[in-house]
Amino acid sequence: MAVTRSFVRSAFKAEADPGLALARVSDELSEGNESCMFVTLFCARIDLAVGRVTYANAGHNAPLVVRADGRLEWIDKPHGTAAGILPGARYETGHLHLDSDDTLLLYTDGVTEAMDPEHRQYGEARLTARMAGSRTLDCRGRLTALAADVRAHAAGAEQSDDITMLMLRRFAGTEPVAQSDEAGRLHLDIANRPEGLAAALGRLETWLGTADIPQAVHYVARLVLEELVTNTIKYGYPNGGAHCIHVVVSRGPPATMTIEDDGQPFNLLLDAPLPDLDAGAAERPIGQGNRIR
Repeated sequence: MAVTRSFVRSAFKAEADPGLALARVSDELSEGNESCMFVTLFCARIDLAVGRVTYANAGHNAPLVVRADGRLEWIDKPHGTAAGILPGARYETGHLHLDSDDTLLLYTDGVTEAMDPEHRQYGEARLTARMAGSRTLDCRGRLTALAADVRAHAAGAEQSDDITMLMLRRFAGTEPVAQSDEAGRLHLDIANRPEGLAAALGRLETWLGTADIPQAVHYVARLVLEELVTNTIKYGYPNGGAHCIHVVVSRGPPATMTIEDDGQPFNLLLDAPLPDLDAGAAERPIGQGNRIR
């Protein structure tokens, strides 16, 4: 898993297309794979600003789209072989659209193949019934309900496989205000909510795509915006409330990104407490674990 994660990160720095990225990952995993291990993967690029999803599947369970009106759609095509089995494997890239309030559910086979004491599987039919019956809940509530239903089905039987689930929802009205000035710089006004950041990342990607900029630069720009705005949202507004984070991006040269916010001030050089270098890692406050003497 650790090796696969590293290969996935590296592949998506070089390839914007999920199918091409998965092919790279599979080739890397198959090299010197004398133990014949493999991994199933579902990889997707999601632009929440416009609802565009591009994806590729290497032997993984088909995700489920739950539309705002209750319709359920299995994303079972295209579907390729598990990664790492043979070099030269190729994966087709699929496309779908998420409208406002649509949700996407991803899960491992530990969900649908969960066994009860009589060795009956939970199955896709029960999964879709649970999703259809929980439309009034948010993503966290729906996953909590699904996990509880899987446990109820198992009725104490020993868990036979890992259970991992991820659900995301495209919210209505969370797009940041974005515009370019006369100098060609991108201006983003981002609401201090995770969904506001997600939409801003999509706007940034679209803006970068209007120029001949290498994908590696796209990756760095998204990473910088995500890390800095995430920290601003998480630590800058301890009292909550609605706030706006203003970002200006210039292609340069040199490329620059300026972030302004009205959050709680914090100067890392002056306000951060000095770490106790003699204390054990478990005794140090978060943020002091990697300070060098």
